[in-house]
Amino acid sequence: MMRRYPIALALLGLLVSLLMPGTASAAITCRIDNASDINFGTLTLPVGATTSTNIVNVSCQGGQQSDVGDTVLVCAGTNNGGTPRSMTRTGGGTFYYDIYTDGTYSQPANYTYNAQTTITITSRNTWITRPINLYGRVSTVQPTAPAPIPGTYTEAISAVWGYSADSNANCATNVSPASPNYTFTSRVTLQGSCLISAQNMAFGSYTSLAAARDAQANLTVTCTNGTPFTVKLDGGRSGNVAARRMYLNGVVGPTFINYNLYTTAARTTVWGTATGSTVLGNGTGAGQGTAQTLTVYGRVPITPTFTAGNYSDVVTATVEF
Repeated sequence: MMRRYPIALALLGLLVSLLMPGTASAAITCRIDNASDINFGTLTLPVGATTSTNIVNVSCQGGQQSDVGDTVLVCAGTNNGGTPRSMTRTGGGTFYYDIYTDGTYSQPANYTYNAQTTITITSRNTWITRPINLYGRVSTVQPTAPAPIPGTYTEAISAVWGYSADSNANCATNVSPASPNYTFTSRVTLQGSCLISAQNMAFGSYTSLAAARDAQANLTVTCTNGTPFTVKLDGGRSGNVAARRMYLNGVVGPTFINYNLYTTAARTTVWGTATGSTVLGNGTGAGQGTAQTLTVYGRVPITPTFTAGNYSDVVTATVEF
């Protein structure tokens, strides 16, 4: 009897050592396979709400047969980049944008608020992959002091993510961050560009042109910050900058009234399309990234005789940059 007791203990110990590993299921594991960049491409004025989608590919697997059928919540966020987020340019400059968890652009993504997907384990030791989308959108309101200048702007992001197979898992409250963070880059290239718009110039109604009649109108020019620009005015329907004409009823023919357009209120320098006898209209030489107003000064000279009626011309304003 005394000799059997140690053997029983030894067998009991062996039995325990064999059974203990089988009492706990192997953990489900997940990983970030890759994440695409948010690339807004090349933008020109006007800078609108351009969008780009970042795709984060995630995979999960279960190590035991008992994991099959379990569902895993996988969360992919960003970092605490603020709202709006900022991309920067080497040499200076800031460009605003945001990243969202949804395609309606209602919830900014950050450390707490994550986009998500669910993965159901369908077989043992098999990686199952699903995409998670993050949505980038350019801000329609950009910095003004200073405004962004042409160039490429980027933000490198070390982003948080996590996962949980708990039935009560919630990305915003109880899913712990996983390691390591995943990374991607947001980028945009702002190309030098300009926009121009014009008011009509109205000289008014007169029964006599015994005196010169003056009028003025505004051109509005918006260029990317640091972009030089030049505004030209063509010769209108006459085709001659030095001898512009308003034609009766706007139809080119023998009945017209002479007039011209000038760069200053003194009306001494004709605003034209070429250097030399005429002078180009210029802005400040550096677009501000916000609208600039340029005034065009018109004059109808003394005209002793004319045929009553409505006279008009069409002049094309061009901005070069």
